[in-house]
Amino acid sequence: MKGRCMCAENARTRDHCLRGPLVSAVLTFVSGRRGITHGTRSPGGPHTIWRWVQRYAPELNRRCRRELKPTNGSWRVDETYICQGGIWRYLYRAVNSTGATIDFLFSAERDAGAAKQFFQRALQAPGHPRPRVITVDGSPSYPKVIAELKQERKLGRPESPSVGRCK
Repeated sequence: MKGRCMCAENARTRDHCLRGPLVSAVLTFVSGRRGITHGTRSPGGPHTIWRWVQRYAPELNRRCRRELKPTNGSWRVDETYICQGGIWRYLYRAVNSTGATIDFLFSAERDAGAAKQFFQRALQAPGHPRPRVITVDGSPSYPKVIAELKQERKLGRPESPSVGRCK
C-alpha cells in the first residue's frame, strides 16, 4: 500500500478489528483526532470514509485473521430458508463443535451446485483445517457433493473425512 500508513499505531488495526465491525463512527473518530473536517463533500465525509473502507478492509481482514482462534476439524453443516431483504433465500452454514462459524453462503437454490460452491468456499477459508468429521442434515445433495470433493481430493484422501447424518 504505497503512500499509505497501515502501522498499528496509526490505524489501530488490531483494536478496531477485534472489537467490532469497521463502522463510520470509528473512522469519524479517528479522522476527527487527525483534524479532518466532516460533511457530505468534505475530505472526512461519508464518501471518503467509504473509500477508506474499500481501500483498507482487505488489509485489516488479512491482519485480523491471524489473530483469530483456529477452528477444530469437526464440522456441522446445514441450510435453512430465510428472508433477506424481502427475498427468500437458502442460508448454508458450517460451524465447528464449539459453535464457531466456519463459513456461510446465501443461495437462491437448494441443490448440489450451491452445496458444492459452499463447501469449496468453506475449504478455502483461512484459519480452518480440513474437516475430519462432517455432520450434515437430511439434505440429499450433501452426500453426492462430499463424494465428488473426496474424488477431487479437495477433502484430503478419499477415505476421509467421515460423514455423519443428524435427523
